[in-house]
Amino acid sequence: MNEEATTGETVANTEVQELYGFDKRGQLKWEHLRRQLDNTSEANNNKGMRIDVLQQYSAISNKDLALPNLPSNVQMPNTSNSIDLRKYAPELLQYYQDGNGTAVGKMVFNMLPMVRERFGSVE
Repeated sequence: MNEEATTGETVANTEVQELYGFDKRGQLKWEHLRRQLDNTSEANNNKGMRIDVLQQYSAISNKDLALPNLPSNVQMPNTSNSIDLRKYAPELLQYYQDGNGTAVGKMVFNMLPMVRERFGSVE
């Protein structure tokens, strides 16, 4: 118990070193955080742990917003490849009640507040 208290104090007293990288326009490109945790237990008093975290930042492009696993003509949602769930819900409910669909699909469908209010649950 004493070892835990000492370790907790050591962690609380260590400083986090913060380094930042900016591009020519002054936008943040990366952030590096380092923290040294010293082990104060008698068994391992010369061993510690260093934690390094590097986070890189980049601009979000329209390409990154697409759903890359879908065919290219349906990667971006629009009116021709989307549905209104309020209109489709009764048909989907019947599909699930007929024993079709997956357990995950039924679970997600049941979690929608509008489904619970209008139809109850799908078993």
